Amino acid sequence: MHWGPRLTLDGIDAVSAATPMWSRRDFGYEASLWDLFTGNIGAVFTGTDGVQRVLTAGSVGEVSALLVLIGGIYLLWTKTAQWRLTVSTLAGAIISAAIFRYLLGADAVPPIPWSLCSGAMLYAAFFMVTDPISAPNNKTAQYVYGAFIGVMIVFLRWKAVFAGAVAFSILLGNTLSPTLEMIFKARKKKADAKKKGATAQ
Repeated sequence: MHWGPRLTLDGIDAVSAATPMWSRRDFGYEASLWDLFTGNIGAVFTGTDGVQRVLTAGSVGEVSALLVLIGGIYLLWTKTAQWRLTVSTLAGAIISAAIFRYLLGADAVPPIPWSLCSGAMLYAAFFMVTDPISAPNNKTAQYVYGAFIGVMIVFLRWKAVFAGAVAFSILLGNTLSPTLEMIFKARKKKADAKKKGATAQ
């Protein structure tokens, strides 16, 4: 039995992880979209190495796309979460996944529906990226911030050692957030001053 990180040892017959991302990357097994949607992720599968294994991944509250969507929609409806951050994160992930997989031919990047429903992508878009403390306040900066995180999640899943990559991508976004805030605030201030000068004339 092995939990967590990438490992190739003889005798492993079961994989337990927070999400099914590890089993896809390391053993070539993709849980069905229905299982990802309902959160019922558990199966006996044969990996690309020919070894049969048992997979169990997460609890229903962690990995059910349906439950995450219900909770996320409630946050947006009550305006607890900022919709610009959610939409831009998902848009960044969808566009980058399409480019990497279909234009660049990167088969290591999962199909778009699987990319969105597996791992913590949806959870991050609704519950983590929308954190009001670390996210920028400027509206334009919010679009850039969210899109950057969405792109980095897909890119790091493809090229880095992170099977899920959500937490690391958000940390990268958090380092970028203050700079985005300053840039777009300065641009807005300059535009307002220019507009005010034109009105005075």
